[in-house]
Amino acid sequence: QAGIEIVGADSTEADGEAIAVAVEALAASGLDDFRIDIGQVKFFQSIIDEIDIPTADKEKVRSYIHNKNLVAVEEFLDSRGINGKYKELLLLIPVLYGEPEEVMSRAREFRLNEGAKKALKDIEEAYEIIKEYGYEKYVSVDLGMVSELAYYTGIIFKGFTRDLGYIICSGGRYDDLYGEFGEKRAATGFAINVNRVVQALR
Repeated sequence: QAGIEIVGADSTEADGEAIAVAVEALAASGLDDFRIDIGQVKFFQSIIDEIDIPTADKEKVRSYIHNKNLVAVEEFLDSRGINGKYKELLLLIPVLYGEPEEVMSRAREFRLNEGAKKALKDIEEAYEIIKEYGYEKYVSVDLGMVSELAYYTGIIFKGFTRDLGYIICSGGRYDDLYGEFGEKRAATGFAINVNRVVQALR
């Protein structure tokens, strides 16, 4: 792996800068057909936390959404008697993907709680930084991106190329991780899988 960390910067500007560096690094490697998908872990988390179900059930929903398994999401919600706005929104989350402005507009058609609104605002602010770098053509938003790694605390992102069916880079904000090693510091960053990039280039 090769990557960066921005330590001590608790801002969406730093998130946007990290994504811009990822784009620039992938482009410099020689790739020209790749995308960076951006999500925010608290969008899903703030919605599921409003639903009174056990933690194990929330984890099941998260797993289904991670795999974009709409059938499993609907069957599970029905089995727990979850209806109304929560069911509608949770079924929509996996398909809230695409051009940033369009995705954000669709998401705001729903009555979101403050946590979900803040998650959208974070993505918008990071996207503005990416646009300042001129890299918006490489970026999509995926609100159904729910991290499998518990230490992520905010914006997360993954890079893909049409030439390879694997993630070639991933990263995000992990403000609580440094504290487990002594000193609490905000942090964001990413890692590129060098072998996969080389494979794609070949």
